[in-house]
Amino acid sequence: MIECRNIHKSYGAIAVLKGISISVAQGETFALIGPNGAGKTTFFKVLTGETPANSGSILFKGEEISRLNASARVHRGFGRTFQVARILPGNTVLENLVIAVEARLRNQGHRSGFGLAPGREIVEEAASMARRTDLDDKLHQLASFLSHGDRKRLELGITLSLRPSVLMMDEPTAGMSPSDRRQTIDIILKLRAEEKLTILLTEHDMDVVFGLSDRIMVMNQGEPVAVGTIGEIRTNAAVREIYLGQDDHDA
Repeated sequence: MIECRNIHKSYGAIAVLKGISISVAQGETFALIGPNGAGKTTFFKVLTGETPANSGSILFKGEEISRLNASARVHRGFGRTFQVARILPGNTVLENLVIAVEARLRNQGHRSGFGLAPGREIVEEAASMARRTDLDDKLHQLASFLSHGDRKRLELGITLSLRPSVLMMDEPTAGMSPSDRRQTIDIILKLRAEEKLTILLTEHDMDVVFGLSDRIMVMNQGEPVAVGTIGEIRTNAAVREIYLGQDDHDA
């Protein structure tokens, strides 16, 4: 689904990414972990077209997309959530999701049929996404009054309403309570299966990483330290020293 070859990114004299190469299969959940400043968010920005790499190539479903901007990559199937949820706080939950559905339809070439009020099918699709993200009891609540966890789930619903084939999540459970975190993991697992999503994520909470991921890449100072399955990463001596800590997850 995604192949990155020797990605380098610098800001002036500061090298942030130093030769990152990964290959992510369709339907796989691939996590990027590492200490603060490792380059995870910058790598996400390069993948989504928010900032260009200095060198290297990115292939999506076999197509070279390195020179495409973020909008073009969304049209090809990229979806992204952010560390701080990007929602429309002055609109209700339902309105946020309706806007996302309408945006997708316009991008697909549906240029007519959008009146002052959304059509029944659009509202039904938006309400269905609210149910799938456990927000159906807050349909008519302003997004500005949502809890932190609900805001993050609304952003997830907005992103999935665009029907991406690749979902990129930057710290999807950051700042959540333990109960919100567990609920969000369950929602992601359910939606991944239903939508047959390929997922890339960054996350500091190792329980979340181990609960969602098929494979993990550990980064440090812009370089890959190790790539492997959960078991391989948990037992990797270099990873334990740099990131996990000698006593973390010994069980």
